[in-house]
Amino acid sequence: MAILTLALVACADEKTAPDTGSVDSAIAEVGPSSDTGVGDGAKDGRPPDSPLPDGPLSDSPRVDAARDVGTSDTRAADLASDVFVPPTAACASGSRRFSYTPTMAVCRGAKSTQCEAAKLCAKTWHLCTVTEFLARGGRTINPGLADDAWLAGCTRSGTLHAPKDGICSSCVRAGSSFTAVGWSCKDGSTTLSMSSVVLGVTNAQNCRRLGVNSAANAARWRARNVDDDSDSAMCCY
Repeated sequence: MAILTLALVACADEKTAPDTGSVDSAIAEVGPSSDTGVGDGAKDGRPPDSPLPDGPLSDSPRVDAARDVGTSDTRAADLASDVFVPPTAACASGSRRFSYTPTMAVCRGAKSTQCEAAKLCAKTWHLCTVTEFLARGGRTINPGLADDAWLAGCTRSGTLHAPKDGICSSCVRAGSSFTAVGWSCKDGSTTLSMSSVVLGVTNAQNCRRLGVNSAANAARWRARNVDDDSDSAMCCY
């Protein structure tokens, strides 16, 4: 009788390897892998409890609640949200002053005019355009002391206009009478007046409307004479 009782207990309380039978009443297992049997209510200690394997980085072909932290997903139907990290460093000198995002950074190097600033960016990176700057945090992020970094943007080339993508057509200063080129983001009052008829764009600590006094042109940036020297450039991947 004692031998029969022990045998029955062993069948109901399995704690070693995963089940391989068709029907079992075992409680939670501590086995090293997922269950391979059918019709088993047990759950082992390692995820997932499924007859299908789960990849170490990307999720399995079925929808899974897990969230990846590794490389980009290679399967469909996945809930993960991976963050892209560029494969190369941003700055030619290796000196990154400030990061807006993994794909936009302020690089420091030799003093440069706007026409020369791209050399501060590493290969495969480039001087950020106005569009890229606005899309990656330029409207709201305060760079602190990492300001006055050249963008590939122009806000005056003869006539004053909203900042446009691309460096100005010339890096030779041409004077004119002083005119308002920047306005407060809060109330639209004039905060910046300049006389050059060729003005490039850099980042800044303060928010201002640039080129045209409109809320659509508000960001943390400013106008600068294209031949001014700056030791910083805004580099994008």
